[in-house]
Amino acid sequence: MELKTLQDVLDRGGEVTEYDVQVKRDRLGDMDSIRKEIEKKIPGVEAFNPGILSRDNMWMKAFREFAWSISLVAVLVALIVL
Repeated sequence: MELKTLQDVLDRGGEVTEYDVQVKRDRLGDMDSIRKEIEKKIPGVEAFNPGILSRDNMWMKAFREFAWSISLVAVLVALIVL
């Protein structure tokens, strides 16, 4: 889908919510200063390391597994009680 079409569908004409920036391998250890540099050059932009997203995703996965475990226990208790 083209960006313009998607913006129209979501009623967000002219807006962009995310940019992906690829960092050269030789600068990977310098992520904090790169993040600050991006935020300084583009006011209103929040730059972050995508590793944070995968870490948060791990928490969501753990929560989902916990929720399924509770559901399974509830079903087993219901079967025993009935």
